[in-house]
Amino acid sequence: MEKRRYRRLECSIPVKVRKIPSVAGEPPKEYVIRNLGPEGAFIEGDELFEQDTLLELEFPLESSPDMPEGENIRATAVVRWRRDVENHRGMGVQFLKVSEFGKQKISVFIIRKILEYRQELSK
Repeated sequence: MEKRRYRRLECSIPVKVRKIPSVAGEPPKEYVIRNLGPEGAFIEGDELFEQDTLLELEFPLESSPDMPEGENIRATAVVRWRRDVENHRGMGVQFLKVSEFGKQKISVFIIRKILEYRQELSK
């Protein structure tokens, strides 16, 4: 298995997922991002898509003073692997297309959360 270039942040972020191509009028499915990195995520949910399926993702990230509130992150991703065990069902996805602002917002979010965690540990 290929090693990741970046560490992932453990989190719990709601994400809306649509298969590409999608069925007209079908609402997105609700999942939860359990870990997030600049190049991908682990998405937990009941219904899993097959490996190599293209997905459209949309999710919010908390803002910081230097990153104002804005649009949700929108990304095109591909399912790289699936985990189908009771109480831990999900998919590892690789981001294929994210705007430059989206990539920056993800990176800033991860760094900020890591720094907050380290500050809590040092108290």
